[in-house]
Amino acid sequence: MRILPATLVALFALSGCGEVAAPASEPDRVAAPPANPTSPAYAALPEGPPTGVPWWHDGVLHVDGTTIRTRLSMIVHRGGTTVVGRTRIGHGAEWHLVREGDLVPLVTGAAPINPLVGTDGRRVAWTEVDDELQRITAYDVASGRVAGTWTTDEPVSPHERVGAVTVRGIRADGRVLLTAVRDRARWWGAWTPGEEPETVREETAVLEPWPGGPVWPRTVPPIEGGTWSDDGRRYAYQSGGWSVAGVDGEEVGLRTPAGVLAGLIAWESPTSILLEAHGSQRRLGLLRCDATTGACERVRGGPGSAAMLPDPYLP
Repeated sequence: MRILPATLVALFALSGCGEVAAPASEPDRVAAPPANPTSPAYAALPEGPPTGVPWWHDGVLHVDGTTIRTRLSMIVHRGGTTVVGRTRIGHGAEWHLVREGDLVPLVTGAAPINPLVGTDGRRVAWTEVDDELQRITAYDVASGRVAGTWTTDEPVSPHERVGAVTVRGIRADGRVLLTAVRDRARWWGAWTPGEEPETVREETAVLEPWPGGPVWPRTVPPIEGGTWSDDGRRYAYQSGGWSVAGVDGEEVGLRTPAGVLAGLIAWESPTSILLEAHGSQRRLGLLRCDATTGACERVRGGPGSAAMLPDPYLP
């Protein structure tokens, strides 16, 4: 579980023309997030149906009501798309797409590889290091084919063989957001498969860029530890408790149980978010919270405390 510090960063945007824009009706500042309302104890919460979010335990991957035997335990899951694999410095990488109960090979390599799945689940992208070159790949999930590749000779770490160009996000229009350090400065680019990346302006480094376009909605605070819903309309973030901010200005505090640490797992739908509930020594179970009302329920038949769950902050 990752419960990151609620570090506020400046409210700016990514824009190919270098301009920051927002609808006139939006406020100039983001209001302080609401305090997490008092909620009943975990055991007293109502119980809801099992989740379709994948998890792994003891050599078995559980996904979409099926089980797959595999030693691969790292999970990336967004928008109904699941990628499983492994990656470790000095031990290489191996990643597969889960499709209809089977594991479809995506990529293997001698250097670490961290694939990113777009919020809508339609595309997967990753960086590979091959000799002194780096290759960025975009993969189309529906067709099961590579949508495009881009190769660059950006410097590579000589010790860890880690690429300097990182896949930072995938926008709803299919463009892949890239970042690298050039001349001691951070470079940002937006890449359309089949074309060369274009430089875009970057005002603030946030964990997950808005998938809806190049401009951050000023009603949504880019806070460390947050993630977007599959449709890019809501942003879940932690500032004391968990809250959800909408691009329409709506803000809802999630009523997680008092005395329980809650860590983000994934969005189940554009209005439903999944968190893991931890007591003082172990995982208690999973919580499903309604992003429109803040109400939460326990998830029936969830994974045990030793299970591996998706990491929303990969790569």
